[in-house]
Amino acid sequence: MKFVNKKFPMSLLILVMALLIFRNSLPAQESGPASRLALSDIQIQTTASLRVKIANPIKKYRYSRADEANIKKIENDILAQLHQNGYYLSKIDSFRVTEMGRQQAVLYLYVSPGLQFKLGTAEFIMPDSLTSRFSGQLAEIAKNYRLRPYNEGLQKQMFHDVIALFENSGYPLCRITTEGFTLDSLAANEQAVNLRLRVDPGQLVKLQGLRLPAKSGINPRYLERTFGFRSGDIYREKEIGRYRKLLSRQDFIRSAGRPRIVMGEDSLYYLSMNYEENTSTSLDGVVGYIPAPANDPAQSGYFTGLLNIGLLNFFGTGRRLDVNWQKPDRFSEEFRVKYREPFVL
Repeated sequence: MKFVNKKFPMSLLILVMALLIFRNSLPAQESGPASRLALSDIQIQTTASLRVKIANPIKKYRYSRADEANIKKIENDILAQLHQNGYYLSKIDSFRVTEMGRQQAVLYLYVSPGLQFKLGTAEFIMPDSLTSRFSGQLAEIAKNYRLRPYNEGLQKQMFHDVIALFENSGYPLCRITTEGFTLDSLAANEQAVNLRLRVDPGQLVKLQGLRLPAKSGINPRYLERTFGFRSGDIYREKEIGRYRKLLSRQDFIRSAGRPRIVMGEDSLYYLSMNYEENTSTSLDGVVGYIPAPANDPAQSGYFTGLLNIGLLNFFGTGRRLDVNWQKPDRFSEEFRVKYREPFVL
């Protein structure tokens, strides 16, 4: 069997596959006044062999009432499992509730799994100038997902891998859409979904510089040296993530958000940094004066106390200066100075 659609959005692909074979579910069947019984077990029987195992939902529904509402929930749980494994045409043929005594019952479900849909091939359409550069890498991505049950999670992950490839090659504005698909028979009860995907890479983005918050006290040159950033660098998603980590490690940064691309008035791209700074100066301590003893006027008074001064991000260049003074008594005094230079050379 083969179905071809030349223009078809991916969001409706699953719906079309479900409509290929239209089946009406058989009416539900119950034996006895089941609504007063509590479920003690669920038995699932299928009309054809399955290549996946259905997790029995009895733990979730044990001792629940065997009424119509709970049975419908159980059916939906089982069908959701089958859909996740590519069985989009599955249905519950019928069910039967059997009383086992002591107000308990066993629910028997009869399931028709239908065809299993798996990812077949993925053809990528892109500008000719990029085909030779990316075709091999895109083929490897598609190969990693081939013959796996086709579901929403697989689609999202494959699209994510494709977008990540372009984002780390200077194309952060890349988009991918489904242009069409075909269905081919693989084996008994298996269908291959062959996708035709269009990749629109967008414009190649070269970053001309960093844009800092308006009230930032950081020298842009310091951040450029910290990141290893150069004007004209191609945008790479992994590098942008590294920038955020490096910012978070600075002791004068309170919080760092993800940088984002902005276009300047010159129609060039810049990287806008997003962060909050800590207070750059800290001062704490206590100072007191001890007067001369009343019974010994020959002695003089003296100052005592503790004083700590910290200058974070000195001159906005990541430098740090710490000064510590301590005088516990008349005869001892301690004075310490610590200086940090982020770039020795």
